[in-house]
Amino acid sequence: MRTLSRAATRSFNALRSAFLASSKEGQIIDATAESFHETLQQCKNSTVLIYFYADWCGPCRMVGPALKKAMKEAGNLVLIKVNVDEVQEVAAIYDINNLPSILMMSKNQVTERLIGMKDERTIRDFVDRASKMNRG
Repeated sequence: MRTLSRAATRSFNALRSAFLASSKEGQIIDATAESFHETLQQCKNSTVLIYFYADWCGPCRMVGPALKKAMKEAGNLVLIKVNVDEVQEVAAIYDINNLPSILMMSKNQVTERLIGMKDERTIRDFVDRASKMNRG
């Protein structure tokens, strides 16, 4: 059964990679502990955004829609959403102490952080910088 599970996981990951490569809109992935690391590995040569949030966080409920809109406009990016209440170990790895937090990662290194409540323009500019890194 475990072999089937690994095979199914590999198939899913291959399909997801193909979809991401052909997507014209930014791709948003809700992370689990397992899928987070797999997705980062698949995107290791790209710039990726990681959005740390919680359902109870008021500013997160305002930043989330603005981030989603900016991702649709950006195109060539992957956004990994991490609910800190469900995936605490990932939040601990990146020393997330404030919500919302958005990390920009390039080649598996954090290059920039956007922390706290931000307006739509600031979020869009942050996403645009990440998108330009993928194009360049």
